[in-house]
Amino acid sequence: MNALTTGIVAGAAGNTMLDAVTYLDMAIRGRPQAPSRRGLSNPLHPPWASSFPGTETPSLRGINDPRTWTTQDWFSDLVPHLVYGATVTTVLRQQDAMAGNRTAPAAERSSTVRSAVIGMASGLRSSTGIAAALLAGATGSAHRIRLIGATAVVGGELVADKNPTIPSRLSPPALTGRLTAGGGGAAALARGDRADTASALIIGTVGALAGSYGGAWWRQWAGARMPDWQAALAEDAVALTMAAVALRRPARS
Repeated sequence: MNALTTGIVAGAAGNTMLDAVTYLDMAIRGRPQAPSRRGLSNPLHPPWASSFPGTETPSLRGINDPRTWTTQDWFSDLVPHLVYGATVTTVLRQQDAMAGNRTAPAAERSSTVRSAVIGMASGLRSSTGIAAALLAGATGSAHRIRLIGATAVVGGELVADKNPTIPSRLSPPALTGRLTAGGGGAAALARGDRADTASALIIGTVGALAGSYGGAWWRQWAGARMPDWQAALAEDAVALTMAAVALRRPARS
């Protein structure tokens, strides 16, 4: 597959996922499709997402002003574009590996998986992404010192999570922290493996987003069927297991 065809395939896959996530957001939140001031409506590029490169630009024509967007509007726009970026970069990386252009395609594929896993773990417990960033590439005495710090960070969050006064993980500050931890942890692991850090950053961030919403859904669902502390402990176990899997060194080819 030549570069042009690969780019077309990656772009098409990214647009498909962007549209799918947009419609999913509309279905979950019951958000109607917003028409533009011209009375037209484009389901594939809703007005709140149309001031970004690659789409229509009504904001330049005074139709849509990002300065009036709410925090929810920004997150609604950020999510599908992150998914777009993750899809495109994943397709490009896999095509590159299949073409034999990388010295260790197996390690690249492993890095993609690790990025997604540590991202999702960070959505459940943001400290796992921080721990991954601390431990990535560390050896000898430095690894032991960082391990103590990572253990303290993770342990602190496991205790704090049981406090009912802790704000929702989906509140803008908390969600931003989880996305940062997931993306940063994934990038650190990729850098230690000499893999593509930009792709890992995007994939880890999207994984953190999925983990955040998945964890919130689990706590709400399980909270109606068991004590919340039991649901929290189950989530702890999943997050720690995923982090342990992500921190394992990939096989080298």
